[in-house]
Amino acid sequence: MECKAAFLSSGGKEFHYIPCVNERPDWIAALRDLVSTHLSGWPSTAQSDTGAAARANALGAKD
Repeated sequence: MECKAAFLSSGGKEFHYIPCVNERPDWIAALRDLVSTHLSGWPSTAQSDTGAAARANALGAKD
């Protein structure tokens, strides 16, 4: 909120708040999965992206 006041008092006309992505449960889950994967060591084989693509499509990604 301090940034909004500073922006508007400096002549800014419109201020739009964009929520932090790291407050979303799906982002926290994705970060947890990434950390868990890499804490167990680097993958030794190439991983298919089909799982990631399926999750992205389920969340509304367009082909």
